[in-house]
Amino acid sequence: MNHLCEFNFCTNVALPNATKCEFHKHRSQCIEKDCYNQVYARNRCARHGGKRKCIAQGCTSNAQGNEFCVQHGGIAVKRYCSVEGCQKQAQAGQKCLRHGGGRRCKVQDCTQYVRTAGMCHTHYSKSTMTTHDDPSICKYAYKSCSNPRAVKKDGTLHSLCESHRRKTNKVQQEYAAKKRQSIALDESILLEQLLVDDLAVDPIPYDESSDDYDMTEELRGVMDLDVVVLDKLVHSTSIPASTSMAPTFPPPAPISWLPKPTEIDATFSSDMLLL
Repeated sequence: MNHLCEFNFCTNVALPNATKCEFHKHRSQCIEKDCYNQVYARNRCARHGGKRKCIAQGCTSNAQGNEFCVQHGGIAVKRYCSVEGCQKQAQAGQKCLRHGGGRRCKVQDCTQYVRTAGMCHTHYSKSTMTTHDDPSICKYAYKSCSNPRAVKKDGTLHSLCESHRRKTNKVQQEYAAKKRQSIALDESILLEQLLVDDLAVDPIPYDESSDDYDMTEELRGVMDLDVVVLDKLVHSTSIPASTSMAPTFPPPAPISWLPKPTEIDATFSSDMLLL
């Protein structure tokens, strides 16, 4: 049965009784375990130390464009997808993931992209899971963990180790907080809408008959009533002819002929009754 060349991205058929194709038969493979890249330098591929290291003190990153890594002044050369109109960076074969540039999981019939050791996340997790049934080992679902299970306050074992227990609790707390905020926001919006509906007042309907209403007669009647009352009040109070109207200083004593306030009120009330 024919099989493909073991190197990444190679679609050529391997030679009989060999793991490499005709093109790669003299190429060396990276000495790192489960790595199927070609050797770049020092028997290692570029990913596993084949490239030059940054000369900055204490830095283990690869140099980019010069003697430094990107963080310390290196020049990052970005390669973009070769498909016309695409502005994404190329991953493999001068194409981005969307246009087929990503590597596929080496497990047969798997269409997921490579994440670790030539496999997708699911198959890599399954390949690293231990087969033992030790009940004291962490049961983290997303990847294998060899840490012992955490102990609860009552002395029983938690299903996860201390590290994964804290991580899981943090995620659950963040999710619960976001859920409460979402519920509170929905309730405030609903309450605001109810208040708006309660305060809303229907407009007064337009009545054409109100255009014929004339307030002139009503206003005239009120004005006539005021004139009659004032006229009676003035004529009911006679001023003696001998009274001088010239101002004096200091002011004289109260004039005895002026009616008292109680008399004015009585006169006004009687006139109103007569009307």
